[in-house]
Order: sequence, then C-alpha cells, then structure tokens
Amino acid sequence: MKRKWKILLVGLITLSIGIALNKYSPFIPTSEDEIETEPPQETEPPQEIEPPQEAISGKIPFLSDRKGGWDIYIMNPDGTNQTQLIDGRSNFGGLLCSYSILQFSVSPDGQKIAYAAPSCIGPQGWKEDIYRVNIDGSGLIKLTDDPERDINPTWSPDGKKIAFSSRRDGHFEIYIMNADGSNQTRITKTSGVISPDWSPNGKEIVFVEYGLATSISIMNADGSNPTSVIGAMGMNPKFSPDGKEIAYQALCPYKGLYPYKNGMAWEIFVASNLSKQIPKIVQLTNQDPLHPYNMTKTEIGEDYPGHRNPSWSLDGKKIFFDLALNDDIDIYVMNADGSNMTRLTELGRNMCPIWLPTPKE
Repeated sequence: MKRKWKILLVGLITLSIGIALNKYSPFIPTSEDEIETEPPQETEPPQEIEPPQEAISGKIPFLSDRKGGWDIYIMNPDGTNQTQLIDGRSNFGGLLCSYSILQFSVSPDGQKIAYAAPSCIGPQGWKEDIYRVNIDGSGLIKLTDDPERDINPTWSPDGKKIAFSSRRDGHFEIYIMNADGSNQTRITKTSGVISPDWSPNGKEIVFVEYGLATSISIMNADGSNPTSVIGAMGMNPKFSPDGKEIAYQALCPYKGLYPYKNGMAWEIFVASNLSKQIPKIVQLTNQDPLHPYNMTKTEIGEDYPGHRNPSWSLDGKKIFFDLALNDDIDIYVMNADGSNMTRLTELGRNMCPIWLPTPKE
C-alpha cells in the first residue's frame, strides 16, 4: 500500500512540474488549446496544419524599423495587411549583439529565409554572419561563423545552395555554400566583389566588382569566365524572371531644390541585350525632361539618397524598390517601364522589398 502511495505521489509531483514548465517555459506553447488535456481519439487522425508558406506566398517581404531594429515584415502586393514576419530580436534567444536584419533572401520554394545580421565585434569592428530560418520564424540556425564579415546571401534556383559575399580573405569575394552551411567555397579571384544574384536557370551569377572602377559583371555559377556587362557605379543587380534583363541602381547627378543640395543620387535602371558588347540601358526613375533627376520635386536624403534595391515581380511586369527622401524611406512599386510609381508603405522606415516565391506543387 505504501508503495502505491509513493508511486501516486511521484506522479503528482511529475505532473505539477510538467504543468509549471508548460506555463512558464519560452520554448513550449502556452495556449490552452495546445495543451493536451484528454487522450487523443484513436478514430480521429490529428488535424493537419496548413504550411505557413501557402498562406503568404505571392506577398512582399521587406525590412522595416518600425519597432526599433530592422525586422522582416510582409504585405500584399498593393501594400495592404502589413504584418511582422521575422523578429530580429529572436536571433538565438537574443544572444546576438545587435537586433537588426541587414539583407535577406527567400528560398525558391518560399519556405526558408537566409539573412545577414550583425553578430558581435570582429577584427574590423562589427561583423555579420548569415542565418537561416523557416518562413514561420522557427528552426533558426547559424550558417557562417567567421571572424570577418559575411553578407548578401542569395539562394540558387534549385534551393540547394546559397551564394554570399565574405571578407574573410581580407577583401570581399563571392562564396557558395550548401543550404545547411556546409562546404563554403570561394569562387572569385579578385579584390572587391559583392551583391551576388543567381540567374533563373542557375547557370550564371551577376555581381558587383568595385575598386578603382566599379562595374556589374556576370560569371558562370562556378566562378569561371567573369565578364563586365555594365560599366557604371551600379549596385544591387537583380536578374529578371526570364534572365534577359538586369535591374540595378546607379549613381546619377542630382539637381536639388537648392544649389548646395546638388550632388549624386541613386536611380533605378534596367539593362537588356546582355550578350551584346554594349547592352541596352534604360533609366526608369527621375526621367522628367523638364526637371532632370528631380521627378519627385522632393529633396533626396543625404544618408540614404534616392531609389534603391530593385526587385522584380514573378511575372516580370513590375519592379519594387525603396525610395529615400531625407530620413524617410518607403517602398514603392512601378511598372517595368518605370510608369505608375505607387507608394506602398508609410509607417517607420522600410526597404529591400522582394516578391515571395509561390511554392511549386
């Protein structure tokens, strides 16, 4: 009889501890609906939860600082229903020294995000590493852990690899690694290479080469045959969905409202005929012939000047970008020919929009 009472007492203690952990642990759901109070019915299979990417595919993730640090938000293509997707403060339970996400890329199946975020202080000051997380914020893992900076992650079209820029060799070069962070391999042999982006067929990578002269170049996916295609002060090149065009930002002379404000500002361009010796280049923003480089009639900010970070819609008919006017940074969308520019965000500062891929069946 005493043994039965001991077993019952141990059971009650164990049950109490379990309830306490379930109530207070940050790693265990606290919703009453998620606490199983009755044995599951053997005749009814557990209810399937719809994969999160199915509910948000075809939407626009972007960075926003409306809560302090830079977090990933998501919205409809028309700017409605803006909600937080990934909290920068969730990085390894807050063990990082910074709470901001800097750049990010979504996997082709729409299920995972790779992003760069500051870790702690490295040899040259703040340094970034690359992380991977599920689209619903779960499963966070650190993919790179080098003393130097790792930035600009971008997924291959098959979702098996991630290209990124790293300064681990004393200057930025392009590296490729498996999606789990293994087999990190340098593929460029120059001094100063950033902003890689895969072609839709996975055979080429466009990137920015900087130094005495800055140019946008294309190479084979293994790093061979690098070729300059756009000789301009360009940044953030992005292949169009059909691989025939590249959208990018470039510095242009800017005529401000006051003489002392004249200078340089970023504008959005599209280059086509990429296989030709001289590609066709069209400027999409600030093309008012009566007011060159001042279509918006507004002072462009000094810290983040102009139109930046272009990104294509999946059908190639629209381009999303952010526009910095003074300290105000917001996301806009326009037709691929530069017409019908529409503002999508207003709260906080917002940048780096991309189109979330639709998972393939």
